[in-house]
Amino acid sequence: MLRFADDAQLREKVYRAHVTKASEFDDKDNAPTINRILALRQERALLLGFSSHAEVSLAKKMASLDGANALLEDLRAKSYDKAAAEHQELEEFAGRPLANWDVGYYAEKLKAALRARARLSVRVRVRVQPSPSNLTLTLTPSLPLTPTPTPYQGGALRL
Repeated sequence: MLRFADDAQLREKVYRAHVTKASEFDDKDNAPTINRILALRQERALLLGFSSHAEVSLAKKMASLDGANALLEDLRAKSYDKAAAEHQELEEFAGRPLANWDVGYYAEKLKAALRARARLSVRVRVRVQPSPSNLTLTLTPSLPLTPTPTPYQGGALRL
């Protein structure tokens, strides 16, 4: 819905309904249940000699909390600049700063524009010119056939 609805107000309404379901902003607030689960997990971790539920979970997987956090930080550090640049490019494509409910919509629009551009760049027009001595066939590219850099050489918007 968020990726294809042209109505920005509808996208916002659906987004807000999604992010607030089962929250304190909803009549089905499950925060007390979640807090109870977290407290029980912490109690179990302490009884087992761990400092947190995360350590209990990772102990079964032969990993450490510090190692998992280091991996996540490494991924964040390596991907943040690229993600920020892609988001900036998406905002430039949209012509305005984007709200959370607009990102998927404009990402789909950008992908469609890039696909259309790719299709046009390889389209060839064939023209037949009869002449007295023979039949001449001329191929004329509708656009230059030289490779042109396109955004999103990797990541979610790869074509």
